[in-house]
Amino acid sequence: MKLSKNWESTLSRIVAKTWIDEDFCKRFISEPTVVLREAGMALNDTARVIVNQGQANTSVLTTADGGITVYQINLPSKPENLTDEQMSAWAKDTMDTGSSYLGCSC
Repeated sequence: MKLSKNWESTLSRIVAKTWIDEDFCKRFISEPTVVLREAGMALNDTARVIVNQGQANTSVLTTADGGITVYQINLPSKPENLTDEQMSAWAKDTMDTGSSYLGCSC
């Protein structure tokens, strides 16, 4: 199941923030459900979030046996072709959405 554009946009900003803030990155990896909820994402109480470091594929939403929703979020490595300013703008959602960062091969 694909995620909505709102989810994709929010996850994109979270990923960008992990690239520029090491403490935030560590927190996202250790407490992904909390970070997602703080970002305004509605997760049910039985949701399980898995963060896969170094993966560039898109995030997925699956439903496991017993009705548990599992979110697998792929956290790609920091791209070398973006400046810190571009990543900061992306994390704050002020970067031009037509820019090439969306197609980076992280």
